[in-house]
Amino acid sequence: MTINLSSLSKLKKGIGKKMGSNIESLVSKSKITLEELVNVFNNSYDGIMITDHDGKLIFINKAISGILDMSTEDIVGKNVKDLVKEGFYDNSVIMRAINTKIQQTGIVNLRSGTTVISTSIPILDENNNVKMTVTNVRVEGIIDQYAKELEKQKCHVKRYKSAIHYMNSLNTNSNKVIAESVQMKRLLEYLSKVSRMNSTVLLTGESGTGKEVVSRFIHENSLRSREPFIPVNCSAIPKELMESEFFGFEKGAFTGAVKSKPGFFEMADKGTLFLDEIAEMTMNIQTKFLRVLESGVVQRLGSTNPIQTDVRIIAATNKNLEERVNDNRFRKDLYYRLNVIPVTIPPLRDRKSDIMPLAQYFIDQINSEYDSSKILSESLIEKLLNYNWPGNIRELKNIIERFYILSNEEEFFISENIKLDQSKTLVNGQFDMSCSNDFNADFTGDLRGYVKEAEIVYIKRVLNNCKWQIGDAAKELGIHRSMLYRKMQEYNISKR
Repeated sequence: MTINLSSLSKLKKGIGKKMGSNIESLVSKSKITLEELVNVFNNSYDGIMITDHDGKLIFINKAISGILDMSTEDIVGKNVKDLVKEGFYDNSVIMRAINTKIQQTGIVNLRSGTTVISTSIPILDENNNVKMTVTNVRVEGIIDQYAKELEKQKCHVKRYKSAIHYMNSLNTNSNKVIAESVQMKRLLEYLSKVSRMNSTVLLTGESGTGKEVVSRFIHENSLRSREPFIPVNCSAIPKELMESEFFGFEKGAFTGAVKSKPGFFEMADKGTLFLDEIAEMTMNIQTKFLRVLESGVVQRLGSTNPIQTDVRIIAATNKNLEERVNDNRFRKDLYYRLNVIPVTIPPLRDRKSDIMPLAQYFIDQINSEYDSSKILSESLIEKLLNYNWPGNIRELKNIIERFYILSNEEEFFISENIKLDQSKTLVNGQFDMSCSNDFNADFTGDLRGYVKEAEIVYIKRVLNNCKWQIGDAAKELGIHRSMLYRKMQEYNISKR
């Protein structure tokens, strides 16, 4: 049977003049038959149903027969209302579309136990009455597959966003390794060779020695440098969440899992996973972690599908893992699996020639951020070099920032009463911001506001201690008396 061309005039009104003309031309030239058109519908992956204005089925394709597990002869001619009454499925999206005269989408549960997503579109005549409906039906399992694929793509997006963020951080030199000492130069030379391999690296050293910076150096110089670098602090993850964070989970795997989430291994695929404070891993996670290291296969919570990953591991700790192995607090097999390339980072007190380059590096960063040009005074340089640095590089960075805030001049002046105490506290018999009662420890403004408040407190205290003798106070503050007058006027400081 050949489609009657005269019937296309009504079709044009519903689908648009241009498309209608295209179809008319196609039918005219190819003489497409009705059987061929039906064959097109039958080759659709989605189920297709067409009803009249009252919900009577006048056409279904083969996909619908498969979804409903009924023959075409048993379905065509039936009303969808009767199919609901007879229990073939629990509700009719088609009837909602007919009653509302607008497109409807809903979830329909079939007698077979299958769940489908159904979208029904009513076709109206010139009087705005429903003439017929066209309905698309798709099995929920297929949609779940699409959702998983979408989640996988989102995971890739997260990975590459992480890679972009990391590449940007490299451009700002925020993770530069400062190495002027013989020890660090030798270490970096060794790490340059290690970087080119995919072997697992175990970084050890005191807290604050720069283990994450070194791990980024390894990643940057590896063949994985264009892939994600994912840093994870194991001590910061609650023990009950470790498994889900590392391996990911599927929707509904536990209470609160409203959507699927990839774990750290998936996010770091093809890249580097840096595990800081590895000693804080629970024994349960250590067992599963070892399995992933050996096979590269992870399995999300609530899923039966294994996921193959390719991740380089760099672990770090400031604890003695051998002692923990002997105390049965760390798995021996995992320790040896991690300890392929052991690297010990020396403390700052053992590489004093790195102190001033590091201090200058931190000063340059702060000067750049706040558009200033402050420098270290000779007295402060001497104190920095003679200090033991129990907090290592992290402590050095914090103290440089603290001196920057307290400095009123372009040079970091420091009075003889201020010293670096081995208890890691900046001490002054008359000024200790950490325990001051009149300084606002909960200040939340910007740095300039913080500096202003600190200056007001300190100037008032020095003036009181000097009995408001401006010359003595200016000398104690390390500034000229004229500047002290200007500060007092600016901050409205007076003896009252």
